[in-house]
Amino acid sequence: MKFLNLFVVAVTASVLTGCANEPPSPPPPPAGLSAPNETQKAMFAKVIRRALKDPDSAKFGDMVVVDNGYGACVEVNSKNAYGGYTGFQQAVLFNSKDFGWNVVEVKDVSAAVCIKVLHTRFLVVNNK
Repeated sequence: MKFLNLFVVAVTASVLTGCANEPPSPPPPPAGLSAPNETQKAMFAKVIRRALKDPDSAKFGDMVVVDNGYGACVEVNSKNAYGGYTGFQQAVLFNSKDFGWNVVEVKDVSAAVCIKVLHTRFLVVNNK
């Protein structure tokens, strides 16, 4: 009986070991969204740092470019005036033809809300 239990455990372990595959690749971004290139990432970091109280403390997370480069949402965590980290927040960026990339605001909202704000903004601007 002990041999049978040991055999079942060995077979189960060998089967489960064969199930270890590579993690699935992330899904492609939805229509109207794209991942920033390295130049854009550096520009976003530079522009966002200028808007922060402690620019050297900035840590960046996910970044997404919205509507063919007219806007971007960037996760950023930095220290506030009291010296504590704020937690990841969304920096909403807008790309103006005259002034380039600018931070509209840094808010504690989700990426989905940031993207929705940018889509709404572009609909208003592009329909005028």
